[in-house]
Amino acid sequence: MSKLNSLQSLSNKIGQWRLPILIILILGSVIVSGYSIQSNYANYQAQNRPIVVFNLQNSKLTMSNNNTTATIDFAVQNIGINPAYNVYSTICWASESQLQNIYYQEAATVNPIQSPNQITLPVEIVRHSSDRWYIYYLIKYSDAIDKGTEYAEDYWYSLDFNTQRLSDLLPTQKLAFQPYIDEFFAKQVIQHG
Repeated sequence: MSKLNSLQSLSNKIGQWRLPILIILILGSVIVSGYSIQSNYANYQAQNRPIVVFNLQNSKLTMSNNNTTATIDFAVQNIGINPAYNVYSTICWASESQLQNIYYQEAATVNPIQSPNQITLPVEIVRHSSDRWYIYYLIKYSDAIDKGTEYAEDYWYSLDFNTQRLSDLLPTQKLAFQPYIDEFFAKQVIQHG
């Protein structure tokens, strides 16, 4: 009989909490569902975002007749799903012997860049007194014309006038050049900010 009274007492206690427990379970389910929907939407957006990259195969390096000027037509392509908006690039270069003396060019491009379209962004480098030049290329873009998510891609190259070749910077070369690039952009922020 005492076991029956214990079970009855436990049943009464659970009965008092049945409604609050039910409400907590329902709220928990709603929160988990909402989070799942938000996560899936974010994943969907991430999968369909624009992705702007350099297409080195379609980029073109042209040297002047006297080998003193290099013109590089960087091919930039949207390999993502959605269009890339507000595309803006900054190209910096410096001679290997004087990395602190940075030349630069800024360019806004035709917007938007639809996928899989490609545009060409030219830069001209004058040889001066050095045969090898380090190049940093930063490209920024957005997934919406206004108030979208912004993305940035950067590329590091070496231009050799002797071999007339454009190649990726070696890790040691990038390590040597990066502090000057960081300082350059810090100064740009101060000047424009």
